Amino acid sequence: LQTYAPQTGPGDLPIVSPQFPGNPDLKPERGQELEVGFEASIIKRIGIDFTYFDKHTKDAILQRQSAPSSGFPNAQFVNIGRISNHGFELGINANAVSRRSFTWDIGTSVSTTTDHIDDMGGLPFITVVLPFHRNEAGYPIGALFSKIVRSATYDPATKKAVNAICDGGINGDHPGGPDVPCASAPMLFNGTITPKISGAVNTTVGIGRFVKLHGMADFRKNYKIFDADLYNRCSAFGYCFGNVNPDQIDPKELYVYQNGGPLTVTDAYQRNASFWRLREVSATFTGPVNWAQRVNASAVSLTIAGRNLHTWTPYPGLDPENRSAIQTQNIAFDQAVTPALAQFLT
Repeated sequence: LQTYAPQTGPGDLPIVSPQFPGNPDLKPERGQELEVGFEASIIKRIGIDFTYFDKHTKDAILQRQSAPSSGFPNAQFVNIGRISNHGFELGINANAVSRRSFTWDIGTSVSTTTDHIDDMGGLPFITVVLPFHRNEAGYPIGALFSKIVRSATYDPATKKAVNAICDGGINGDHPGGPDVPCASAPMLFNGTITPKISGAVNTTVGIGRFVKLHGMADFRKNYKIFDADLYNRCSAFGYCFGNVNPDQIDPKELYVYQNGGPLTVTDAYQRNASFWRLREVSATFTGPVNWAQRVNASAVSLTIAGRNLHTWTPYPGLDPENRSAIQTQNIAFDQAVTPALAQFLT
């Protein structure tokens, strides 16, 4: 049961205040989750661990405006939301080679998650801190919205992007509609902030009794974050490459740079944050037992390791894992955050 504290997972909406004004009958949110899975081994060398989960939360607490005739002018907290979240987790570990002089273990894991706001009690969307982040029925939590620019032309006389055409939308919020002038275009769903797929691959090689090599890479896929550093350079201050050399970039991006101030046309800043990262490479050298006995120890070893060594990503910002701290978890906003440092340790 949950009273007012938001949970960390993607299956819960943020709660704004613990005070709950105007509704003494407010109930806790209630969640129900089904998990099914299995563990198995094949020829004692391959282990498989699989879990499927399906979670539903009802009576989610949202704010609703009160009627003026009620005499209560502030928004009221009410139990009217429903959220669902489902996915699976799969882990496979294999002992590929097992000899006295050489061993090789391989492991991999992958998980998926899909979160969905099923019902908001008839409320329209709720903006989450920033105009392009919304909680809206029928979409993921904290979904990204924007006018989606389809085409524009560059005017060398004014150095402006003109004749901009945007997606007119289908049924109000879904992209794929007819072309309309961007000035009258609606903001459309443009992506989720929760990685739909994540996982890792690791391997360990043992050479004799004294040397062990280890490596691990992990990944996240199919999600976006808002590159606020790029927004500040291009739309807020006007000093990025596209502002200085407007004839050398795509007119669609130039239109966003020149018209992104109100944060309604931001599709060029909502960037794919998928990545693979070489998380760790290490080598461990174990000394003979008699070395350890000389210092009254049971074992002695030396490990040399490197962490966060390289990242493969289409994200143009500093780091696709960056998140700015802005009062709530359900946003994906990257501004002025120091990226994870590469580390070398012994």
